[in-house]
Amino acid sequence: MATARSCRGGQRRQFAATSLAFSVAAVILVFGLSSMGVDSAEADTKIIGGEIATPFEYPFVTAVLDARIRGSSFNKLFCGAALLSKKWLLTAAHCTIDVPRWALRFEPNRHNLKRPFGKENSQQIKAKRVINHYAYDSVTIENDIALVKLKWAYRGDLPKVYIDDGSYTGWGVSLTVAGWGYTVQDDKPSPKLKKTEVDMISHKSCKRKYGAGHVKYQSMFCAWKKDEYTDTCQGDSGGPAFVSVDDYFVINGVTSWGYDCASSTHPGVYTRLSSYKKWIEKKTGLNLSPPPKEKVL
Repeated sequence: MATARSCRGGQRRQFAATSLAFSVAAVILVFGLSSMGVDSAEADTKIIGGEIATPFEYPFVTAVLDARIRGSSFNKLFCGAALLSKKWLLTAAHCTIDVPRWALRFEPNRHNLKRPFGKENSQQIKAKRVINHYAYDSVTIENDIALVKLKWAYRGDLPKVYIDDGSYTGWGVSLTVAGWGYTVQDDKPSPKLKKTEVDMISHKSCKRKYGAGHVKYQSMFCAWKKDEYTDTCQGDSGGPAFVSVDDYFVINGVTSWGYDCASSTHPGVYTRLSSYKKWIEKKTGLNLSPPPKEKVL
């Protein structure tokens, strides 16, 4: 069974489960909260461990909301995303595939989702176009990536944001992940943006931890803090895993799925953006190549 690591505010609702052709009986969590109505259940969707981010520390980190849900932005939250420019953002396909375009709302540069977005000098933006990857597979969770063209441009200041070209990636590289997901699995999401650090591990090691047939695609990578209780969880889906370099950010991955949250045996799984850089640039028309850097490995 698979549940999304996306978050939806106060109450808990059951996610629609997707049967996975796994050889072992395991529950795989897709890190997003269901944005379906009455019968869907809220999954755990907040950073576990870590710390509250400095307000507006990461202006490109964006809350993804479902306008069909009543209440504050906190209640409507079900996923995360990242601004690539003032008119394009990046998220996970499992966040947008079943939500009508008209119901999607995006709030960049947010901190406390229980406050009105206007009081945080943010704005709420609608989607003009949603591009889910054509080969997204809800069973294997391969190609879990989507692009959204915003109906109007984000008005705030935006730092330089790039997509990893493979030179900012490698075993042991420390990535920042941020979101409003659950702080404890099956508990409640956080109204304030949280962040933590996770370390990339080799693809071979990741496959070994999940067993034969899982994480078999190089377009995925795994990251965790093995000896620390910290991780992404439901509600963090679609949010970025990134490195901060001088005055810019390089996004390495999109929060996707995993077996439990902050598991001592299974790391979180992310969509590897270096595998999709050309596709992203072709669809958006943006040049997202980061400044040259020697390969980490």
